[in-house]
Amino acid sequence: MAEIIDTDTVCNEYLEDGEHILWSQVPEDNRLHLNGGIPGIVFGSVLLIAGAAVFIVLFKIFDVVQAVMASALFVFFGILCIVSSFARVESYFLTNKRVMIFHSMTYRDIRHYNISYITSKKNKHNELGEITLFGPAVLRKRHSAGAVGGTDYKATAYTLYDVRDYERVIEMIKAQKDMPEACEKAREAERKQGF
Repeated sequence: MAEIIDTDTVCNEYLEDGEHILWSQVPEDNRLHLNGGIPGIVFGSVLLIAGAAVFIVLFKIFDVVQAVMASALFVFFGILCIVSSFARVESYFLTNKRVMIFHSMTYRDIRHYNISYITSKKNKHNELGEITLFGPAVLRKRHSAGAVGGTDYKATAYTLYDVRDYERVIEMIKAQKDMPEACEKAREAERKQGF
């Protein structure tokens, strides 16, 4: 089970001087999601089918114990791939300087001046919503042998899932994003990129 980050931990270990929490959401339970886990589910299903096939073939040739031992590895890794694609335990914190996302052993922070735009989507079956924060487009030069040269743009996005009262949270993020300090840092970052 993944460790859930609480408000006291964030206050004691992660906040900078002059930073304070405006909003937080710590999960009450494990909600199941397909976090881009389709490849894991497909690969896990293939391993389960391979385990069943190995069991059937070896059961006809050898006894049950040898068939189970040979297919157990396939079944174990198949179940592991499928289950690891589902679990998500994330804690979200909005401060006066950034949005922080804690997921299991990883931690992300998105400074308000690095948020280019925000989208949202209401869940169909409940009052929760998803908030996606898009970072600035990063200018990259192509250096691969097959590339004809030129540049392309890459934008990063971070999604906050199962957010209660997500419309209010979006307004809070936008209000912090529009602060003079955040606007000036965003303009400075754009100038460095050549925009």
